Order: sequence, then C-alpha cells, then structure tokens
Amino acid sequence: TTKATTKATTTAATTTKAATTTKPTTTTKITTTKATTTTTTTTAYKPKEIVVPNWGALPFMTGQTAFIEVHANVGDKVTWIWSDPIPGIMHGVFGIDAEYCPLVAQAAGFNCSWVFSAPGEFPFACQDHWFMAGKVVVSTPGSAPSPAAAQAVPASTAAEVLVPIGLTDFVGPTGFNGNIIQAHAYVGDTVTFVFTDPGLHGISTLPGTAQVGTCEVTAGPGHNCSTVYNAPGAYSFFCPVHSFMQGVVHVYNRPATTIAWGWASKGAAGNDVTISVGDSVTWSWTDTLPQGVQTSAGLLCAVLAFSSGHTCTHSFGQAGTYFYADPYFPEVNGTITVTPHA
Repeated sequence: TTKATTKATTTAATTTKAATTTKPTTTTKITTTKATTTTTTTTAYKPKEIVVPNWGALPFMTGQTAFIEVHANVGDKVTWIWSDPIPGIMHGVFGIDAEYCPLVAQAAGFNCSWVFSAPGEFPFACQDHWFMAGKVVVSTPGSAPSPAAAQAVPASTAAEVLVPIGLTDFVGPTGFNGNIIQAHAYVGDTVTFVFTDPGLHGISTLPGTAQVGTCEVTAGPGHNCSTVYNAPGAYSFFCPVHSFMQGVVHVYNRPATTIAWGWASKGAAGNDVTISVGDSVTWSWTDTLPQGVQTSAGLLCAVLAFSSGHTCTHSFGQAGTYFYADPYFPEVNGTITVTPHA
C-alpha cells in the first residue's frame, strides 16, 4: 500500500490594498469689494436783497413807474426805497398778510425791508396812495422761476372775420338769386374767405375797385385765403370761375368810446361801457385836477393836472371785464366789458 502524501502548500495570497486616497481640494477665493460712497455737497442758497427803487407817488403819477412785479426766492429781502423829492409825503408798504413798511413821512433815500419766508404771490400797495402798487412773486430756491404775469389789459389785436362762400349762396331752387355777399370789418382786421363746396373757386377784384386781395383757384371745400384791410372803404370781389359769385367787404374805422373824466364823473353811469375786442376807449378830461386812469396792470393814462379837453386812449385786445379808477381819486371809477368781436 502506497500512502500518497500530499503536501498541501498554502500560498498566502497577499492582497495589496490600494491605499491611495485622493482628497479633493477645494480652493475658495474670497474677494472683498470696497463700497465707494459718493457724497454730493449741495450749496445752501444764500438769500439776497432785491431793491424796489422809485417808491413814491411822483413816478407813478407821471407814468415813469407802473405796476411793479418783483421775483424773489424764499428767504430773500425786498427793500423799497423812497423817491419823492417833496418832504412830508406819507408812504408805506402794506400787504395782504402783513404791513411790510409802516406809513411814514421820510425824505427820498429812506428805505424799508421785508423778508419773505414762504412761496407765493404777495400783492402790496402804499397805505396812503393805493395806485402805488405791485406784487412780490416768491419761489422756492432751485425751482423754476414763476413766469411773469400776463398783462391784465393787453394791447389791441385785430380780429379775424370769416366769410363763407359757395354756390348755394347764389343759386337756389329756381336758379340764380342775384345775391351779393356783404361782409363787414374794421381797419386792421383779417378777412378770411372760406369756400364751402367742393367746386373750383377763387377770389379776384372787380375792375375799377379797390384791391381786395386774391385767392388762387382751388377745389374746396375748406379751401381758404385771407387778406388784411388797412384803410376804410368798400372792396368788391368775385369768383373768376363763377362770375355770379360776388360780394363786397365794407371796412370801417374802428370806433372809439369816449368817457368824460373828472371829479364830476364820480358814480356816473357813463363810466361803465361795453365794447368789442380791438375797440378803443378815450377818456376826456373835464377839469384841471390831477387825474389818471389805472387798472391792476398799471397806468393806462398818466396822472397829471391836464387842462379840460385833454384825452387819453387805450385799445383792448382781449375779451374780459376790466375795473379802472382814477389813482388819485379812487372814488372815480368804472368798468369796461370787452366782448368777442362780432
């Protein structure tokens, strides 16, 4: 018996442990931003002094000074300087909110001031001579300045007179009606011919008549042309395409309304008048007292001792109601009502 001897050879398996450990590396970059602060320096408003010269009755009475308008900022000082060369005349400055300067008799050169601390419009006048008047317009520093006040009694502006014209004005159901258009205007007015139908029309002057202005032949409706009349007269015209389309523009001198002006005019019914835009009013002196005509806009007629018969005229170019008075004798007053041009 053969005993097989088996040698068991044990091979120790050596296991190599991969001991390679990869450690992730995270790099954090910290960026520091430096905040920049910009400081804007605002320069504080420095109040200023605004001088109102010629604060006296004489400049107003002679027309050298009219309604005074002063523009200022909050904090500004307004200074009125007395100017009357005649000693003993009392002047002051009175406002709606306060008495800016007390009523005193001071020689020319004396002055008085007031600081305005709030925005707004502040009317003022002399306590003893109400025709010495004006207003202070106060704005906040840095704001847009207030626009100048519109003239309360605007200068005369000519009116526009519209003259519609078309075939139906001359042709009726039974044929031609023989119509002639009659238009009326004042010297200086603009007359505008407006064609009312789609036909070809124009405006020409009749031979031997004053020049009326012309319109080229164009298809309407709505076509129009204008001319200004600078002299009174009768201006005949016709359409060169349709000779039966004829008319006349009657131009007149602008009327003037006369108001008797004097101490005797106190309370007179004739002081209240109604006129049209562009019309004139004439004040005719009836005595030798110092008188004038004033509205809130200032003097229309200077205050002087004119002889009886002296006149002063003003044209009104905007519809409205205007109160007026004698600045020296405010009891003498009236109202002018200006209506749109007819």
